[in-house]
Formats: sequence, structure tokens, C-alpha cells
Amino acid sequence: MRNAMTAAPVVNDARLPRGVRVLPSQFFASTSRRIQTPRNTDAKSKNGGEFQTRLPATGVIGLLRIMLEGTITVTLGAGTVTTGPRYPYGAIDGYLLQADQRADVFRVNGLDLHVLRAIRHPSSMVKTAGVLEEAASDTIPGGFGEGNLLVNGANDIVLSWEIPVAIDDPSLIGSLFAQSDDVYLTQAIQQDALSNLLVAAGGATIDSFTGTWWTQVVNFEVPKITDGEGTVLAAPDISVYHAVHAKELQFSAAGEQTIEIPRGQGQLDRLLIQVSKTDDDGISTNPYLRTSPDLDELDEIRIEYGAGVRQLVWSPAHFLAAENVDAYGALLPYRYLAIDLIESNPSRDIIHMPGVTDLQAVIKVNSAVAPAAGARVRLVSEMLLNAG
Repeated sequence: MRNAMTAAPVVNDARLPRGVRVLPSQFFASTSRRIQTPRNTDAKSKNGGEFQTRLPATGVIGLLRIMLEGTITVTLGAGTVTTGPRYPYGAIDGYLLQADQRADVFRVNGLDLHVLRAIRHPSSMVKTAGVLEEAASDTIPGGFGEGNLLVNGANDIVLSWEIPVAIDDPSLIGSLFAQSDDVYLTQAIQQDALSNLLVAAGGATIDSFTGTWWTQVVNFEVPKITDGEGTVLAAPDISVYHAVHAKELQFSAAGEQTIEIPRGQGQLDRLLIQVSKTDDDGISTNPYLRTSPDLDELDEIRIEYGAGVRQLVWSPAHFLAAENVDAYGALLPYRYLAIDLIESNPSRDIIHMPGVTDLQAVIKVNSAVAPAAGARVRLVSEMLLNAG
């Protein structure tokens, strides 16, 4: 095990360009924060689309914020347009952050990012009926969640997501060094179709979506310092990077669902779990298994490794939901559950991945549940991986 908030000191690092040295104390004494918000692209049509952008090759990137400002126009007539279960943060159907076009740093969707933000900053969320919902700074036509009505005509929408490039803001552990021609950082955003977020009925139509995507880059200057070896640029420790990867397992029957946890050279810090009993695209009824206090559709959640060693067990599963309420002040949005290994004592609780085999999560679905087509377990792994 290793402390999630502490990395070993490094004097020199082959991943840095010539003239740059890993000098954390000098870096933090002399750096300054910079915030840039370049216009990314016009929002795609109501049918979605994908766009890719290169991030500025400057400084040390600690945080990215994605912002969408736009207008959804609908014509109701005698019908209705209501919000679906992925609304509104499912507007990002897929997000990919890559380093040098070969390492996937973040591979998630908009729901994953929103839940991760709720975990990191629960005070920034609106809490309704004991559940963290939308970010307080956002503007959501109809309101968060499913079954809400949009008004006829133009509906203005403002959404934001955070990509925590560094796992810890003060120490910048996990941040990405960008100030080199040899470093190529890109992000790709897949915008979902409005028909997967909204449900038109009774002759109502979803006419158009116009707007703008923005990416706010929070980075830190690489300062120039002079010591006994001359003048160099000082960088923080970049021996690890913060990675968040999602994967899904489809299932067709109740009972135990086993999904392998991705392993790498580093540590596992947090797992997010969402269980759906149907494909939720375009579905107006809630497809997610319940995370009410009784949590009666999930019997057990556990983490195991090796020859069936059951390291962490929540049976009944509502004990994990109760832990989440204690940690974040409310249940998480979109009925996610979090197995948080860094919330209390990272150096004690994180899982050192090279030290275990056959690491997996097991989710036991209650026998009363009748899964439909597209039923699945979504598992999001948050890790610190060795950058070498």
C-alpha cells in the first residue's frame, strides 16, 4: 500500500524534457495558477456528434472543466416533452482524455463525471429528498432527473462537468506535465442525441439544439529556478497519473454478477457502481436499481481477490448506501454507489493492485428483479498508476 496523497521524491525524471527537473518544493514555492477558457466548438445538432481537441501545451494541468451553454427548442402542441433518466449530464455520452495518443487517462461518460464531482465536492450539489442532484451553478430546464416537463419553445441550459486530472488539488498528485513539444494531450467528447435524454409524446417534437462547448483549463506555471547546477525549470512529482476508467457487464438473470476490476501498476482508490435492469436510452421509466435506504433490489456488494478472498463485503447492500450518506451527506446522483478507499485513511485502505490477483466486484441482484434487454453493471475504477 502507498499513501494516495504522497508520492516519493524524485530528483530527475526521464519523462521530462531536457532542462526540467523534478523539484517539488521549489515548484510550489514559485508556481502560479492559470485559468484559460478557450472556446471549444459549437454544440452539435440534436442528434449528437463527436469532436476532439488538443489541450494547451503549457504548464502542469491539474483540472479541466467542461461547460455547455445552449438552447433546446421544442414544439409541444397537444403533447409533452419530458426528461429521461440520463438527463441532463448524460449529454456527454463518452469522454476520453489521452496522453500522447496512447494512454487513456480518463475513459468515462457524463454521469460518471457528475457523480465523481458530487463525491469530491458534495457542498456544491443541490440536495433534494436526501439525494445529491445537480451542480448548484448549472441551469437545467425542467429540473434534474426524469419525468420533468420542458416548456414550449426555447429552453436554455447550462451544464458543467469536472475532470480532476490531479487526484488531490493541493499536492497536484496525478497531474499531467504539458509543457513540451513531445507531450500530446487530447480530449474527445461524444455528445449524446437528445432523443436519449428527452421523451417526446402526443405529437410533440424536439426541434433543435444550439449552443457552445467550452473547456476551462486550470494549469500551473512551470517556474524557472537557479541552483548550484544552473538555471532549470522546476516540476512537481509526475511519477504517477490519475486515471478513471469505466467498463460494463451485461446480465440477463438475477443473482451474482461478477465484473473484473482493471489492474495496473499502482493503487485502486475508489470504485463507483451503477446497476441497471434495462437499457436506459430513450426509456421514460427509471431503469436503475434502487438506492433507497432499504435498497431491496441489491442483496450484496463485495470486493474479492485471489481464491475467493472476500476483502470488503456489504450484506445487505444498503449498508454501503448508508456509508455514502455518512461520507457525502446524501445519496449519490443517478443511483450510483461508491466504494471509497481514500475517504477515511488512504494509506491504510487503498488496494495496491500488483499485490492481488483476480480482483473483482460481485453484485448480487435480488431474485425478485426481472432484468430486461440491456441490463448491466457499470463499474468505474479510480486509480493512481505509475507513469513509467
